[in-house]
Amino acid sequence: MTPGSSLAERRRAVRRRRGVAVVVLATLVLVAVLVTTAGGGRAPAPAGDRPVVRVGSGGHPATTRDRVRLREQTAIDHVLSYTSFISRGSPNKPEVAMTFDDGPGPFTTRVLAVLRRQRVRATFFAVGEEAQDFGAALTAVVRAGNVVGNHTQTHPTMGALSGRAQQRQVEDQEVLVGAHGVPPERLYRPPFGSYDRTSLSLLKRRRMLMVLWDVDTDDYTRPGVDAIARTAVDRARPGSIILMHGGGGDRSQTVAALPSIIRGLRAKGLRPVTVPQLLLDDPPPRSQGLPPSLAGG
Repeated sequence: MTPGSSLAERRRAVRRRRGVAVVVLATLVLVAVLVTTAGGGRAPAPAGDRPVVRVGSGGHPATTRDRVRLREQTAIDHVLSYTSFISRGSPNKPEVAMTFDDGPGPFTTRVLAVLRRQRVRATFFAVGEEAQDFGAALTAVVRAGNVVGNHTQTHPTMGALSGRAQQRQVEDQEVLVGAHGVPPERLYRPPFGSYDRTSLSLLKRRRMLMVLWDVDTDDYTRPGVDAIARTAVDRARPGSIILMHGGGGDRSQTVAALPSIIRGLRAKGLRPVTVPQLLLDDPPPRSQGLPPSLAGG
């Protein structure tokens, strides 16, 4: 088998995996509806008292993580029903989404260690080619309960590419990260904030949401630990999406700034969450205006 045919086969496998995921999620929704109906509309029991729901072939139990993922996928679908992108949530709840681009890389596990100590989940937008060398770190991201989004295969300026080339960037990334335990991705972040109508059309076909940001820490310029922390905390508002970097270079300043960022956000009454959790708790307004192709990221 030639390398090209092997990659094509792996792309087909990714598409099949997406189809299976949709079936499983639909089954979970149906089971949840049936359980609620059988209970006569009673309020759900506390999480620790809920019975295990068995779904899928073989009757495998739906874990807590499965149920969280189901709620998050439902939230993404709801937002996609009225917008193709998000750059922040609504300012109604004291939550902010922390995001990390350009990994996985040698600093990914250090970022994870800080998040674990602080009991925070975040969203990582992964570059496919980086998974070839740092796949174990990407697997650790998923196992820790974080969310992984698509940041293309090689981090190009997508608005400058043809439609076919853009599609290959998204699909090839899925193939590589999927081999490291990443579930089918629903979130996408364009490198450098670059996109065009072709990008949006591609995402619409794939039922993916483009995630931009409203707080750029400029941490990739290595302005210093204090500067990174100050920018993140001072500019954050309820509903903000904070852009940081966990790969693509020396991210030691970002790692060192993380504890101060999390403490500072909490001191302002803001709770760090994943992007899907932000969508679930405080979805963006319907009146968003599509921003111009951005710089940075």
